[in-house]
Amino acid sequence: MTREMSRLRTDASAAVDDVDEAGQQARWRTNLEQQSRKLYGHLRKVVTEVHAAVIFHVPEKVYCDLCKADKHELDLVDLICCPDKRPSNCPYFTESPAPPHRICHSCLARLVREYSTLLRTLSEKEKKRHPGDEKQTEYLSTLKKAKIIVCPLCKSPNVLTEQRAFNEGYLRKYMSKDGTITQYQVHSKATATLRDNFSVEEVYENQRRPLFGSFSASNLRTLDFRGNYSTEKGCELPSAIGVEFHKPNRNWVWIELRAPDLTLKKAAENGWMYGGSWKDSRNDYDREISLFHFVRTRRLLHTRVRISPLVKEELEMIEENSDER
Repeated sequence: MTREMSRLRTDASAAVDDVDEAGQQARWRTNLEQQSRKLYGHLRKVVTEVHAAVIFHVPEKVYCDLCKADKHELDLVDLICCPDKRPSNCPYFTESPAPPHRICHSCLARLVREYSTLLRTLSEKEKKRHPGDEKQTEYLSTLKKAKIIVCPLCKSPNVLTEQRAFNEGYLRKYMSKDGTITQYQVHSKATATLRDNFSVEEVYENQRRPLFGSFSASNLRTLDFRGNYSTEKGCELPSAIGVEFHKPNRNWVWIELRAPDLTLKKAAENGWMYGGSWKDSRNDYDREISLFHFVRTRRLLHTRVRISPLVKEELEMIEENSDER
C-alpha cells in the first residue's frame, strides 16, 4: 500500500512537471513570436527608410521650377542651360556647371506641344518672307526622336531625346492621354553644340496711358524720347528692328519671337512693369499697377538658332541611337 501511494505521488509529480514544461514552452513560443513581430516591424521600418532615402533619392520634397508643384525627383527633367547667356538678374543665375533648371513632365509635355505649334507657324511665315527658308523649320519638325525646346526661365536651347520608360526599374512613368509612355532625357553633347549656335536678342516695348484711359503705344509723347520699341535705357529702335529682328542669313531659324521675359523680379504675369515715369533701370519699376502709374514697359526676347551641318549631324546621331534602343 505504501509502495503504491509512493508510485502515484511520483506519477502525479511527473505529470505536473510535464504540464509546467509544456506551459513554459508555450510561453516561450509566445514571447518569441512577439519579439519576432517586434523585430520584423523595426526592420521593415528601417528598410523602408533606406529604400526611400537611398534607392529613390528623396531626402526632401522637390519642386518643378516652372509650375512650382510638389513632384517626385524621378518625375523631373534636368535642363542643361547656358549660365553665361542668362539675364544678369535672373534668380536662377549660377556659375555652377550643374543644370539649375528642373521641370516636371507635365510642363515638359506642354513645352513640346507649344514648340510643335510654333514651328508650324514659323514655317508659314518663312514661306511668305523668304522662299527656301522653310526647309530649316521643316527639318526641325521632322525630328521625331529629338526635340529642341527653349528653357522658359533662361532662354537656353535644350535637345530632348525621347525614350520609352528609361527608368523602368523605378516604375515611374509618364502616361500621355493616348496611353503611351513617353519620357525625355537631355542630350548633353547636342545641347552644348546647339547653345553655341543660338542667340537671344532683346527689345523693350513701351506704352503710356492718359489720366483716364488704357495703355497704348499711340499715347506716347514726343517728350518721352522713346518709341514703341527701344533699348533698356530708352534709345528708340526702328520699327523694323523692334517688331521683327532680321536674321544674319538663312541658316538661322527663329525658335521664339516676342516672348515676354517673366524672370524679372518686377515683371507681372504678362511681363509688364509699371511706373509713374520712365526709369533708367528695370529694377526701379513696380510689379503692381496703381492710379499713379502712367507708363509701362516690358522686356521682349527673340531667340534664334542656327541649324549648321554640325548641329544636324548631332541631331541625326540622336535619332539613330534612339532607333537602335
